[in-house]
Amino acid sequence: MVEYVSVKDEYEIRLASLLSNVDKDVIIELYQPLIGSIASILYLNLLKQKRNEDEEQTYSIEQLVINMQVPPGTLLNARHLLEGVGLLSTFEKNNGENRSYIFVLYAPRTPKDFFDDILFKGLLIQSVGEKEARRLAKKYQINLTIPKEYTNISASFKDVFNPDFNDPSFTKAFSNDIVGRKTRKLKIDFNYDLFYSLVEENSQIKKTSIPDKDIKEIVRLSALYGASEKNMAFAYIDSYEPNELPHVDLKKLNEVTKESLSFPKFNNAVKKQLTQSANEINGDTYLSKKVKIMNSTGPAAYLKLLYNNVNPTETELDIIDSISVAYELPFGVMNAVIEYTLIKCNNSLNRKYASSLAATMKKENILTAVDALNYLNNINNRYKGKKTIGTQADETNSPAIESEEKPKSKKEKQEVSDDELQDILASLNKFTGGK
Repeated sequence: MVEYVSVKDEYEIRLASLLSNVDKDVIIELYQPLIGSIASILYLNLLKQKRNEDEEQTYSIEQLVINMQVPPGTLLNARHLLEGVGLLSTFEKNNGENRSYIFVLYAPRTPKDFFDDILFKGLLIQSVGEKEARRLAKKYQINLTIPKEYTNISASFKDVFNPDFNDPSFTKAFSNDIVGRKTRKLKIDFNYDLFYSLVEENSQIKKTSIPDKDIKEIVRLSALYGASEKNMAFAYIDSYEPNELPHVDLKKLNEVTKESLSFPKFNNAVKKQLTQSANEINGDTYLSKKVKIMNSTGPAAYLKLLYNNVNPTETELDIIDSISVAYELPFGVMNAVIEYTLIKCNNSLNRKYASSLAATMKKENILTAVDALNYLNNINNRYKGKKTIGTQADETNSPAIESEEKPKSKKEKQEVSDDELQDILASLNKFTGGK
C-alpha cells in the first residue's frame, strides 16, 4: 500500500532526548546539507511545539501544513528524511476515517560522533565538498592543551561539599523516566539480530557484552569484504579473549575475518543483483553493467572477479583494508582504483601505487564508478594514446562514459543470460590500457 498523509490526521510529540542550543546548530550546519531545509525545519517545528507544551497535546497535520506552507506529500517526504538519519521515529494508529501519529524526536549526533561515522561524514562531503566539511569539523574542535608551566589547582567535589553518605538524602530514589541524551540507530542492510543470535548460539558471549565500537568495525568489515552476518559472527567468536580487556582486538578481528572468508563463486550472486536491479541499470551496454557490478560488489570480491575467481592473498586484503580506512572511498571508486592499479603494475596490487591513486580520487572528490573511470580514462589517454580503460575490444575507442543513458522499457528489461554474464565477468580481465 502506498503511504500517504491526510490533513485530517493528528499527531502527538514525544522527546526521547534532551536537546541544547548546540544541537540546533548541528541540525542546520551538519544535517541540513543531507536532508534539506524542509526536513530540518520540520524537526525544529516539532521540537518547538513540544517545548511550548504545558502538558501533552494533540496537533493537526492541517495546521502543520499551513504553518510550513508545504503540501502533505512534501511533508511526508521530509518525515522520511528525518527517519532515515535517525532524528525521528513514527508510530501510527488507524482510526478509520483518519490516523493518529506519535512522533518521537531524537537528539542529533554530537559533532564528534557525526564526523566519526563514515556514513554521515561521507554524505556531508558529497553534499558540501571536502573543504567545507573540514571547515565545519574544525568549527567544533576545542583546544584543551594546557601549557606545561600551568598546574591544576582545581578543588575536588569532596573538598567543596564533604558529603556525609550516611545521610538518608543519599538513599532517596527518584523516577528513572527523566529524559537523557538518546540518539537513534540507523537502519542499514546488516542484520544485527541475526549476528547477535549467531554469536549467542555458538558461544558464551552475550549481546549486551559486545561494545558499540566492536559493532561498528564488524559492520565495516562486513561491507568491505562482502562478508555475511554468519562470517562476522564466527570471526568475532574466534577473536574473543575472555580473560583479556578489551576482549576483542579489532586488528585481530580484521585478520581473522580475512582468514576465515572463503569467497564463493560470484556468478550467481552478480546475476541475481543484475536481474533484481534491472530498473536501476541505465542502458544495456557492457559499461553500464560493469559499472553496476563495480558499485554493488565489495572491493575484496571485485578483486577476486578480476583474478578469475582466484582468492586474493592476505597481503592484498591488507592493502584493500588500509586504503578503505585511510580514504573511505565508495565501492565503485575503490574498485576502479584496484583495477587501474592492476593495469599499471603488471597485474599486481601495488600498495604504494594504489594508495597514491586513492589519495588522488579523494582529493578530486570522485564519488562514483562512472566519474572514476572517466578520470582514469583521461589520464590514460593523455599518456598512452586514445584507449579506454576497462572496456571490451569493440569499445576501445568509445568516448567517455555517460553518467545517464535512456532506460529501456519494462518489456525490454530481461534477466541477464548466462552467456552474457560470463562475457561481462570475463571482460573484467581484458584491460586495454596497457601494462
